[in-house]
Amino acid sequence: MVGIWRVLVTALLLVFLGTSLNSVMVTMAVAQTINIPSTGYVKYTLVLYNNTLLPGNVAVESHYTVPKGIAYDPSNGYLYVASCTTPGYVYVINSQTNRVVTEIQVGSNPYGAIYDPSNGYIYVTDTASNAVSVINPSTNQVISTIHGLGANPEGIAYDPSNKYIYVADLHYYAVSVINPSTNKVVSNITVRANPWCIAYDPSNGYLYVTDYFIGCITIINPSTNSVEGNIQFTMPHPIGITYVNGYIYVADPQCNVVAVINPSTDKVVGTIHSLGISPVRVAYAPSNGYLYVANYKSDFVSVVNPSTDKVIANIPVGSGSSFILYDPSNGYLYVTHPQSGTISIIATKYPESTLLTYIIIVVAEVVVAVVAVILARR
Repeated sequence: MVGIWRVLVTALLLVFLGTSLNSVMVTMAVAQTINIPSTGYVKYTLVLYNNTLLPGNVAVESHYTVPKGIAYDPSNGYLYVASCTTPGYVYVINSQTNRVVTEIQVGSNPYGAIYDPSNGYIYVTDTASNAVSVINPSTNQVISTIHGLGANPEGIAYDPSNKYIYVADLHYYAVSVINPSTNKVVSNITVRANPWCIAYDPSNGYLYVTDYFIGCITIINPSTNSVEGNIQFTMPHPIGITYVNGYIYVADPQCNVVAVINPSTDKVVGTIHSLGISPVRVAYAPSNGYLYVANYKSDFVSVVNPSTDKVIANIPVGSGSSFILYDPSNGYLYVTHPQSGTISIIATKYPESTLLTYIIIVVAEVVVAVVAVILARR
């Protein structure tokens, strides 16, 4: 009996240790044992039109919603998704339940969305209305509509250094500058051609704008609101642009590549190949340190290791991926699909509860086996 009690005590210690196993190495080992991919997987598919949350990656037919730009509000933990329809709507999603909590009507064909930490508002570009809708998340209502922009405002970014908002006017050859304290356009910066998306670089304080039709990146100095320079490269149609850990990543859907720019030299220092067809946007997941590339014409998201600039996995998602956003509150990536009216929700980190359950089950099975052997020998 003493031997049995020793086994039971040892088992309890193992269970206790298993409860506190939070090291990366143990987590990865167990995850590999139970076949959980380290690069992530689609945990849910959210169907917007009827607010249905489906487990896993599910193919759904289009139902009147066209989700595109997405913004995260850290003050309430909600996501704001622009549905590019007429009339336009913004779907508000509780990221803890991954359900739509309300819809907000905005201008025609809303496209991009950002959160402004200086005033706590959400700004949405209304492409067909040539305007920007301002949403107060505390009431989830539009409190202002900003006019005076150029034609077809799409990309939008916030500059924390001067607290201004910058909007790319696709068919106006300019970037409009908005003062959020007054919600007025205070300047229009002329660029070379068809600005689409904008990224802010905190390392040098500059804004980088993709000029879609001429294969160019325009660099804007926000301190003067003027063009500082241009980066010309062989990629003919850059769209999505993202700053990650000291580098600028630019997606080109025609060449099926992502260019890597070093902003300290404003030179292309790498090119990521082996992606899907028509990569459009890049997001970074700090939960595992990988880059995720949304491919518009391939039904998967490419996972890139930024230390090697190599594709290491592809995650099947819905059709027509457009925007991709990381939610720091739950470690999920949200991928919008305008063709199907859905959002793929990708888990980027191991589900610790599942791993812990697996550890406890394995320990319990070992204990039962050992006890059975001891009893058989008595």
